[in-house]
Amino acid sequence: MDCKEFQEKVSAAVDRYLRNEEMDAFTEHGSRCPECQYEYEIESVTKAVVRSKAKLLPVPSGLLERIAEQINDEQNSGFAAMQTWLLAFLQRPFVKPAIVLSFASAVVVVFLTTGQPPVNPAADFATDDVIQQSLTNYRAVMNGDIKPQLVSGRSENLKSFFSGKTDFPVLLPTMKSCSLVGGVLNDHSGAALAHVLYTHNSNLIYVYQACWQTVIKGERLKLQQQAKDELQRTGWFAESRPDGQTIVLWTKGTTLCAAVAHMSKKDLIACLTEGEDSEYRGW
Repeated sequence: MDCKEFQEKVSAAVDRYLRNEEMDAFTEHGSRCPECQYEYEIESVTKAVVRSKAKLLPVPSGLLERIAEQINDEQNSGFAAMQTWLLAFLQRPFVKPAIVLSFASAVVVVFLTTGQPPVNPAADFATDDVIQQSLTNYRAVMNGDIKPQLVSGRSENLKSFFSGKTDFPVLLPTMKSCSLVGGVLNDHSGAALAHVLYTHNSNLIYVYQACWQTVIKGERLKLQQQAKDELQRTGWFAESRPDGQTIVLWTKGTTLCAAVAHMSKKDLIACLTEGEDSEYRGW
């Protein structure tokens, strides 16, 4: 597969419409071509954010029939010629990016733009609570207020980005049916924090990471006692919220992670634990 064919199949790949052999060739080309892989990652996040913001509304009774009748009438009076012109116009190279920019700029383009000053996700927090910080950061990601400092689907790139900048190992798990998007690094009250983004179908998964020992001490970062007790007892804590968001916390060594997504508890835990068979159920 060459770059042109890859670009033609990006949308179908994101929507999982490619046959197995096509997807294998698509993935193989992406592994060799950073530019094409970047386009795939941008498309994945774009669709995930737009889908998460869009709401399906019921179509008023009779509307589709009226539209069909109007189209039929217009076709008989020159509409077919206009349709041909419109299709030709949409196929021009400059049109599709312009349409995408107009439709999604408030949500996606700002969110993914590299080269701009990075946002400090937790710098203005009045609370030291890890759960509240994680939920607030997730909402900021969805609103486009947090922009990845590094956009990449390659774990080695993220590992290099985080290397030596935290006092805990930053985890980049291989999660089932999830794609790595990018990462952000910042600190809160002098405590280093790492933030990793994934996509899963039409959902974004945000993962907050901090030093577990810092949280246990409760000096700069804190955790609700119930969550802390459960983590110390089992290594896991999960909570579903009325707004449809789920937060799952777990520890591995000296790293505390908190994943947030607009998914059920069952689905989010499945993403986190079905990647690889290990002592940490996918980690």
